[in-house]
Amino acid sequence: MKKTVSIFTLACGLLLTSAIQAADVIYPEYDLPVAPVAGGFDWDGFYAGVGVSGSVWGGGARSIGGALSVGGNATFDNFLVGIEGSAHYGYSNATNDWGYVLGLEGRAGYLVAPEVLVYLSGGAAYLDPAPSDWYATAGGGVEFAVTDQMSVDVQYRYLWATGSSANSIGVSALWHF
Repeated sequence: MKKTVSIFTLACGLLLTSAIQAADVIYPEYDLPVAPVAGGFDWDGFYAGVGVSGSVWGGGARSIGGALSVGGNATFDNFLVGIEGSAHYGYSNATNDWGYVLGLEGRAGYLVAPEVLVYLSGGAAYLDPAPSDWYATAGGGVEFAVTDQMSVDVQYRYLWATGSSANSIGVSALWHF
């Protein structure tokens, strides 16, 4: 009987030891992939684009044409500063002729959302043909990011010089680099 109890005790001890070791299984640690964080559109850097614009002049004359633009932006938190050069070529019913506008403007804006910029702009423009060659410009706009590298800009500009002024509206597609 002593032998049976000893064998039984030894068997129970081995079984308990096996069960305890089985509970202490060590699993390897894996680095889980981290999902990318949506940081929004990158407004910093250079851009170029094409667009259309139309103007209504003080005397009722109208013009419409195409535009090319290039510029650069820098952001500071939600604030943006930039500079843009543009070339417009279009037809005016006042002169019954084609003409061009070359512009250079600074802009300052605020990112109301990571993909939406609201801005004010101001600068100068050279018009040919026009009653005056040089015009001052002031305006503003809203620019929407539509892809990782493209935005759409809707803008308003007021142009004025001695004896002449115009209201201009334009829409541009811009590619950011």
